[in-house]
Amino acid sequence: VGKSRMMMTKYAMGAMALLLFSAIQSYFLLKLAPSGRNYGDDEFSAAAAGGRESRRSPLCSPRNFLVLIKAGAKAKYQRRREIWRDSACPTSYREHGLKYHFMLAMPAHEMINPNGHMQGKTASLMERQDMKRLRNESRTHGDIQFLPLKDIYDDFNLKVISMLRWAVDRGMDRDTSIVVLHDDEYCLRPDVLQTICEDTMMSSSDNNSTSLYAGIYLWATAGYTQQKAFDGSFSPYFSGWMYAMDSDLVRSIAYDPKTLFASEEMGFAEDLQVGKWVKNKMEDEDYPKDVKFVTEESLYWVVEDKKEGVKKEAEKAGDEEAEKKVSCGNHEAASCADCPQGKGSNWCNGSCIWVDASCRDKETLG
Repeated sequence: VGKSRMMMTKYAMGAMALLLFSAIQSYFLLKLAPSGRNYGDDEFSAAAAGGRESRRSPLCSPRNFLVLIKAGAKAKYQRRREIWRDSACPTSYREHGLKYHFMLAMPAHEMINPNGHMQGKTASLMERQDMKRLRNESRTHGDIQFLPLKDIYDDFNLKVISMLRWAVDRGMDRDTSIVVLHDDEYCLRPDVLQTICEDTMMSSSDNNSTSLYAGIYLWATAGYTQQKAFDGSFSPYFSGWMYAMDSDLVRSIAYDPKTLFASEEMGFAEDLQVGKWVKNKMEDEDYPKDVKFVTEESLYWVVEDKKEGVKKEAEKAGDEEAEKKVSCGNHEAASCADCPQGKGSNWCNGSCIWVDASCRDKETLG
Protein backbone atom coordinates (compact mmCIF):
# COMPACT_ATOMS: atom_id res chain seq x y z
CA VAL A 1 0.00 0.00 0.00
CA GLY A 2 2.85 2.35 0.94
CA LYS A 3 4.62 1.78 -2.40
CA SER A 4 1.37 2.34 -4.29
CA ARG A 5 0.86 5.65 -2.55
CA MET A 6 4.44 6.66 -3.30
CA MET A 7 3.98 5.77 -6.98
CA MET A 8 0.72 7.75 -7.18
CA THR A 9 2.41 10.73 -5.53
CA LYS A 10 5.27 10.52 -8.06
CA TYR A 11 2.85 10.39 -11.00
CA ALA A 12 0.85 13.32 -9.61
CA MET A 13 3.98 15.43 -9.18
CA GLY A 14 5.12 14.54 -12.70
CA ALA A 15 1.76 15.50 -14.17
CA MET A 16 1.82 18.84 -12.32
CA ALA A 17 5.35 19.55 -13.57
CA LEU A 18 4.28 18.76 -17.14
CA LEU A 19 1.26 21.08 -16.87
CA LEU A 20 3.44 23.87 -15.45
CA PHE A 21 5.98 23.46 -18.27
CA SER A 22 3.20 23.60 -20.90
CA ALA A 23 1.74 26.75 -19.35
CA ILE A 24 5.14 28.49 -19.33
CA GLN A 25 5.81 27.43 -22.92
CA SER A 26 2.39 28.74 -24.07
CA TYR A 27 3.02 32.06 -22.32
CA PHE A 28 6.31 32.68 -24.10
CA LEU A 29 4.92 31.60 -27.46
CA LEU A 30 2.14 34.17 -27.10
CA LYS A 31 4.60 36.87 -26.04
CA LEU A 32 6.82 36.24 -29.05
CA ALA A 33 3.97 36.13 -31.59
CA PRO A 34 3.19 39.31 -33.59
CA SER A 35 0.70 41.67 -31.95
CA GLY A 36 -2.86 40.35 -32.19
CA ARG A 37 -1.69 37.11 -33.87
CA ASN A 38 -0.54 33.65 -32.84
CA TYR A 39 0.94 31.93 -35.87
CA GLY A 40 1.66 28.20 -35.98
CA ASP A 41 4.93 26.52 -36.98
CA ASP A 42 3.38 25.38 -40.27
CA GLU A 43 3.08 28.99 -41.44
CA PHE A 44 6.71 29.77 -40.66
CA SER A 45 7.91 26.61 -42.37
CA ALA A 46 5.79 27.38 -45.44
CA ALA A 47 7.27 30.87 -45.59
CA ALA A 48 10.79 29.49 -45.33
CA ALA A 49 10.07 27.08 -48.15
CA GLY A 50 9.57 30.03 -50.53
CA GLY A 51 6.98 30.59 -53.22
CA ARG A 52 4.71 33.64 -53.03
CA GLU A 53 1.42 31.78 -52.72
CA SER A 54 2.81 29.29 -50.19
CA ARG A 55 3.89 32.06 -47.84
CA ARG A 56 0.92 34.40 -47.92
CA SER A 57 0.60 35.92 -44.46
CA PRO A 58 -2.85 36.70 -42.99
CA LEU A 59 -1.27 39.77 -41.41
CA CYS A 60 -0.54 41.19 -44.89
CA SER A 61 -3.95 40.41 -46.37
CA PRO A 62 -5.59 43.50 -47.93
CA ARG A 63 -8.50 42.79 -45.60
CA ASN A 64 -6.24 44.18 -42.90
CA PHE A 65 -5.44 47.41 -44.80
CA LEU A 66 -7.13 50.72 -44.01
CA VAL A 67 -7.15 53.35 -46.78
CA LEU A 68 -7.73 57.02 -45.99
CA ILE A 69 -8.40 59.11 -49.09
CA LYS A 70 -7.37 62.76 -48.83
CA ALA A 71 -10.20 64.85 -50.29
CA GLY A 72 -11.33 68.48 -50.31
CA ALA A 73 -14.59 69.91 -49.01
CA LYS A 74 -15.34 72.52 -51.69
CA ALA A 75 -17.79 71.80 -54.51
CA LYS A 76 -15.07 71.37 -57.17
CA TYR A 77 -13.68 68.37 -55.29
CA GLN A 78 -17.01 66.52 -55.29
CA ARG A 79 -16.57 65.90 -59.01
CA ARG A 80 -13.23 64.25 -58.30
CA ARG A 81 -14.91 61.88 -55.81
CA GLU A 82 -17.58 61.06 -58.41
CA ILE A 83 -14.85 60.21 -60.91
CA TRP A 84 -13.15 57.99 -58.34
CA ARG A 85 -16.39 56.22 -57.42
CA ASP A 86 -17.17 55.59 -61.10
CA SER A 87 -13.75 54.04 -61.67
CA ALA A 88 -12.66 50.45 -61.10
CA CYS A 89 -10.99 51.43 -57.83
CA PRO A 90 -13.83 50.98 -55.31
CA THR A 91 -14.70 47.64 -56.92
CA SER A 92 -11.09 46.52 -56.50
CA TYR A 93 -11.08 47.63 -52.87
CA ARG A 94 -14.31 45.79 -52.11
CA GLU A 95 -13.18 42.61 -53.86
CA HIS A 96 -10.03 42.61 -51.72
CA GLY A 97 -12.05 43.27 -48.57
CA LEU A 98 -10.15 46.52 -48.07
CA LYS A 99 -11.67 49.28 -45.91
CA TYR A 100 -11.58 52.84 -47.27
CA HIS A 101 -12.91 56.30 -46.39
CA PHE A 102 -12.80 59.78 -47.90
CA MET A 103 -11.45 62.07 -45.17
CA LEU A 104 -12.90 65.60 -45.26
CA ALA A 105 -12.55 68.63 -43.01
CA MET A 106 -15.17 71.38 -42.77
CA PRO A 107 -15.52 73.68 -45.82
CA ALA A 108 -13.76 77.05 -45.56
CA HIS A 109 -14.24 79.91 -48.04
CA GLU A 110 -13.28 82.92 -45.93
CA MET A 111 -9.82 83.90 -44.79
CA ILE A 112 -9.24 83.27 -41.09
CA ASN A 113 -8.33 86.38 -39.13
CA PRO A 114 -6.00 85.29 -36.30
CA ASN A 115 -6.68 88.56 -34.46
CA GLY A 116 -10.43 88.33 -34.80
CA HIS A 117 -12.70 87.82 -31.79
CA MET A 118 -16.20 87.67 -33.23
CA GLN A 119 -18.44 85.59 -31.02
CA GLY A 120 -21.33 86.09 -33.42
CA LYS A 121 -19.42 84.99 -36.52
CA THR A 122 -21.24 82.48 -38.70
CA ALA A 123 -20.37 80.29 -41.65
CA SER A 124 -20.61 82.04 -45.01
CA LEU A 125 -23.41 81.24 -47.44
CA MET A 126 -21.08 79.14 -49.60
CA GLU A 127 -19.80 77.28 -46.54
CA ARG A 128 -23.35 76.47 -45.45
CA GLN A 129 -24.22 75.32 -48.95
CA ASP A 130 -21.15 73.09 -48.99
CA MET A 131 -22.09 71.61 -45.61
CA LYS A 132 -25.56 70.69 -46.86
CA ARG A 133 -24.13 69.19 -50.05
CA LEU A 134 -21.53 67.18 -48.13
CA ARG A 135 -24.09 65.75 -45.71
CA ASN A 136 -26.28 64.66 -48.63
CA GLU A 137 -23.27 63.10 -50.34
CA SER A 138 -22.31 61.27 -47.17
CA ARG A 139 -25.82 59.89 -46.71
CA THR A 140 -25.89 58.72 -50.33
CA HIS A 141 -22.53 56.96 -50.44
CA GLY A 142 -21.64 56.21 -46.81
CA ASP A 143 -17.91 56.50 -47.51
CA ILE A 144 -17.03 59.88 -45.92
CA GLN A 145 -15.57 60.67 -42.51
CA PHE A 146 -15.61 64.29 -41.32
CA LEU A 147 -12.83 65.81 -39.26
CA PRO A 148 -13.38 68.67 -36.77
CA LEU A 149 -11.17 71.31 -38.40
CA LYS A 150 -11.28 73.77 -41.30
CA ASP A 151 -10.33 72.56 -44.77
CA ILE A 152 -7.38 74.92 -45.30
CA TYR A 153 -4.42 73.87 -47.41
CA ASP A 154 -1.86 75.54 -45.13
CA ASP A 155 -3.15 73.35 -42.29
CA PHE A 156 -3.00 70.10 -44.27
CA ASN A 157 -0.38 68.73 -41.89
CA LEU A 158 -2.91 69.13 -39.06
CA LYS A 159 -5.54 67.41 -41.18
CA VAL A 160 -3.24 64.40 -41.67
CA ILE A 161 -2.58 64.25 -37.92
CA SER A 162 -6.36 64.24 -37.39
CA MET A 163 -6.67 61.45 -39.98
CA LEU A 164 -4.07 59.33 -38.18
CA ARG A 165 -5.74 59.95 -34.81
CA TRP A 166 -9.10 58.98 -36.28
CA ALA A 167 -7.49 55.80 -37.59
CA VAL A 168 -6.10 54.95 -34.15
CA ASP A 169 -9.27 55.83 -32.26
CA ARG A 170 -11.94 54.55 -34.63
CA GLY A 171 -10.73 53.27 -37.99
CA MET A 172 -8.28 50.52 -37.01
CA ASP A 173 -9.07 47.27 -35.29
CA ARG A 174 -6.80 44.64 -33.70
CA ASP A 175 -6.07 43.09 -37.11
CA THR A 176 -5.23 46.26 -39.03
CA SER A 177 -1.67 45.93 -40.30
CA ILE A 178 -1.18 48.88 -42.69
CA VAL A 179 -2.69 52.34 -43.10
CA VAL A 180 -2.55 53.93 -46.57
CA LEU A 181 -3.07 57.62 -47.35
CA HIS A 182 -3.58 58.71 -50.94
CA ASP A 183 -5.00 61.59 -52.98
CA ASP A 184 -8.43 61.25 -54.54
CA GLU A 185 -7.20 60.79 -58.11
CA TYR A 186 -5.19 57.65 -57.31
CA CYS A 187 -5.92 54.02 -56.54
CA LEU A 188 -3.87 51.54 -54.55
CA ARG A 189 -2.90 48.18 -56.05
CA PRO A 190 -3.66 45.96 -53.01
CA ASP A 191 -1.69 42.96 -54.30
CA VAL A 192 1.46 45.07 -54.68
CA LEU A 193 1.22 46.36 -51.12
CA GLN A 194 0.54 42.82 -49.89
CA THR A 195 3.80 41.66 -51.49
CA ILE A 196 5.71 44.61 -49.95
CA CYS A 197 4.24 43.77 -46.54
CA GLU A 198 5.23 40.11 -46.81
CA ASP A 199 8.74 40.93 -47.99
CA THR A 200 9.13 43.29 -45.04
CA MET A 201 8.02 40.57 -42.64
CA MET A 202 10.38 38.05 -44.22
CA SER A 203 13.31 40.45 -43.87
CA SER A 204 12.56 40.86 -40.17
CA SER A 205 14.27 38.51 -37.74
CA ASP A 206 11.08 37.69 -35.85
CA ASN A 207 8.45 38.82 -38.37
CA ASN A 208 7.55 41.75 -36.12
CA SER A 209 10.67 43.83 -35.51
CA THR A 210 10.46 46.07 -38.61
CA SER A 211 8.03 48.88 -39.36
CA LEU A 212 7.08 49.73 -42.94
CA TYR A 213 7.08 53.15 -44.61
CA ALA A 214 6.33 52.77 -48.33
CA GLY A 215 5.43 55.04 -51.21
CA ILE A 216 5.67 55.85 -54.89
CA TYR A 217 8.43 58.44 -55.03
CA LEU A 218 11.06 58.87 -52.31
CA TRP A 219 12.84 62.16 -51.78
CA ALA A 220 16.06 60.65 -50.44
CA THR A 221 17.84 64.03 -50.55
CA ALA A 222 16.58 67.60 -50.63
CA GLY A 223 15.93 68.99 -54.10
CA TYR A 224 15.25 72.54 -52.93
CA THR A 225 15.63 74.69 -49.82
CA GLN A 226 12.00 74.47 -48.66
CA GLN A 227 12.39 70.72 -48.14
CA LYS A 228 14.95 71.25 -45.42
CA ALA A 229 14.27 71.99 -41.78
CA PHE A 230 15.17 75.43 -40.43
CA ASP A 231 18.49 74.08 -39.15
CA GLY A 232 19.39 72.75 -42.62
CA SER A 233 18.71 69.08 -41.82
CA PHE A 234 16.58 66.88 -44.07
CA SER A 235 14.22 63.96 -43.43
CA PRO A 236 13.64 61.56 -46.35
CA TYR A 237 9.98 61.33 -47.27
CA PHE A 238 7.57 59.94 -49.85
CA SER A 239 5.57 62.32 -52.05
CA GLY A 240 2.05 62.85 -50.80
CA TRP A 241 0.30 61.18 -53.76
CA MET A 242 0.33 57.90 -51.84
CA TYR A 243 2.22 56.45 -48.90
CA ALA A 244 1.70 53.63 -46.41
CA MET A 245 2.77 52.98 -42.83
CA ASP A 246 2.30 49.91 -40.68
CA SER A 247 -0.17 50.15 -37.83
CA ASP A 248 2.45 50.27 -35.06
CA LEU A 249 4.14 53.25 -36.70
CA VAL A 250 0.79 55.04 -37.08
CA ARG A 251 -0.14 54.44 -33.44
CA SER A 252 3.21 55.76 -32.25
CA ILE A 253 3.15 58.85 -34.49
CA ALA A 254 -0.47 59.93 -34.01
CA TYR A 255 -0.27 61.16 -30.42
CA ASP A 256 3.44 61.91 -30.14
CA PRO A 257 3.84 65.61 -29.08
CA LYS A 258 6.74 65.88 -31.54
CA THR A 259 4.31 65.16 -34.34
CA LEU A 260 2.04 68.06 -33.49
CA PHE A 261 4.91 70.51 -33.02
CA ALA A 262 6.96 69.56 -36.08
CA SER A 263 6.18 73.00 -37.54
CA GLU A 264 8.61 74.48 -35.02
CA GLU A 265 11.38 72.92 -37.08
CA MET A 266 10.12 72.92 -40.67
CA GLY A 267 7.47 73.97 -43.21
CA PHE A 268 3.80 72.97 -43.18
CA ALA A 269 3.90 70.59 -46.19
CA GLU A 270 2.14 67.41 -45.13
CA ASP A 271 4.33 64.85 -46.87
CA LEU A 272 7.47 66.67 -45.72
CA GLN A 273 6.29 66.48 -42.13
CA VAL A 274 5.38 62.79 -42.41
CA GLY A 275 9.04 62.14 -43.22
CA LYS A 276 10.02 64.01 -40.06
CA TRP A 277 7.49 62.10 -37.97
CA VAL A 278 8.94 58.81 -39.22
CA LYS A 279 12.50 60.03 -38.58
CA ASN A 280 11.50 60.91 -35.01
CA LYS A 281 10.49 57.28 -34.49
CA MET A 282 13.74 56.03 -36.00
CA GLU A 283 15.66 58.17 -33.48
CA ASP A 284 13.37 57.27 -30.57
CA GLU A 285 15.04 54.72 -28.29
CA ASP A 286 11.64 53.78 -26.90
CA TYR A 287 10.28 52.79 -30.32
CA PRO A 288 11.16 49.08 -30.52
CA LYS A 289 11.27 48.67 -34.30
CA ASP A 290 13.53 49.54 -37.20
CA VAL A 291 11.84 51.36 -40.09
CA LYS A 292 12.14 50.02 -43.62
CA PHE A 293 11.64 52.43 -46.56
CA VAL A 294 10.19 50.77 -49.68
CA THR A 295 9.80 52.62 -52.99
CA GLU A 296 7.49 51.00 -55.53
CA GLU A 297 6.15 52.87 -58.57
CA SER A 298 3.61 50.14 -59.37
CA LEU A 299 1.88 50.69 -56.01
CA TYR A 300 -0.81 52.82 -57.67
CA TRP A 301 -2.65 53.74 -60.83
CA VAL A 302 -4.16 57.09 -61.81
CA VAL A 303 -7.96 57.07 -61.85
CA GLU A 304 -8.22 59.53 -64.75
CA ASP A 305 -6.29 57.13 -66.97
CA LYS A 306 -9.17 54.66 -66.83
CA LYS A 307 -11.73 56.97 -68.41
CA GLU A 308 -11.13 59.27 -71.36
CA GLY A 309 -11.99 62.91 -70.92
CA VAL A 310 -12.54 62.62 -67.18
CA LYS A 311 -9.56 64.76 -66.28
CA LYS A 312 -10.73 67.56 -68.56
CA GLU A 313 -14.20 67.42 -67.02
CA ALA A 314 -12.72 67.71 -63.52
CA GLU A 315 -10.54 70.63 -64.57
CA LYS A 316 -13.55 72.31 -66.19
CA ALA A 317 -15.58 71.88 -63.00
CA GLY A 318 -12.70 73.38 -61.04
CA ASP A 319 -12.48 76.33 -63.43
CA GLU A 320 -16.21 76.98 -63.11
CA GLU A 321 -15.88 76.95 -59.33
CA ALA A 322 -12.90 79.30 -59.49
CA GLU A 323 -14.92 81.76 -61.63
CA LYS A 324 -17.51 82.24 -58.86
CA LYS A 325 -16.67 85.58 -57.26
CA VAL A 326 -18.31 88.14 -55.00
CA SER A 327 -18.66 91.84 -55.77
CA CYS A 328 -16.47 94.02 -53.56
CA GLY A 329 -17.86 97.22 -55.12
CA ASN A 330 -15.41 98.30 -57.81
CA HIS A 331 -13.69 94.91 -58.04
CA GLU A 332 -14.32 91.20 -57.47
CA ALA A 333 -12.73 88.57 -55.24
CA ALA A 334 -13.13 84.88 -54.39
CA SER A 335 -14.82 85.87 -51.10
CA CYS A 336 -15.57 88.97 -49.07
CA ALA A 337 -12.57 88.21 -46.87
CA ASP A 338 -10.38 88.59 -49.98
CA CYS A 339 -11.80 92.01 -50.95
CA PRO A 340 -9.69 94.37 -48.78
CA GLN A 341 -6.27 93.20 -50.02
CA GLY A 342 -4.71 95.21 -47.22
CA LYS A 343 -6.67 98.39 -48.09
CA GLY A 344 -9.22 98.13 -45.27
CA SER A 345 -12.90 99.11 -45.31
CA ASN A 346 -12.67 101.23 -48.50
CA TRP A 347 -12.27 98.03 -50.50
CA CYS A 348 -15.16 96.25 -48.80
CA ASN A 349 -18.41 97.16 -50.58
CA GLY A 350 -20.87 95.61 -53.02
CA SER A 351 -22.02 92.26 -51.66
CA CYS A 352 -19.83 92.76 -48.61
CA ILE A 353 -19.78 94.93 -45.51
CA TRP A 354 -17.04 95.94 -43.07
CA VAL A 355 -17.81 94.62 -39.58
CA ASP A 356 -15.47 94.39 -36.57
CA ALA A 357 -12.35 95.08 -38.63
CA SER A 358 -13.12 92.41 -41.22
CA CYS A 359 -14.95 92.22 -44.54
CA ARG A 360 -18.05 90.05 -44.26
CA ASP A 361 -20.68 88.67 -46.63
CA LYS A 362 -23.92 90.62 -46.16
CA GLU A 363 -25.99 87.46 -46.59
CA THR A 364 -24.34 85.78 -43.61
CA LEU A 365 -25.21 88.72 -41.40
CA GLY A 366 -28.91 88.53 -42.18
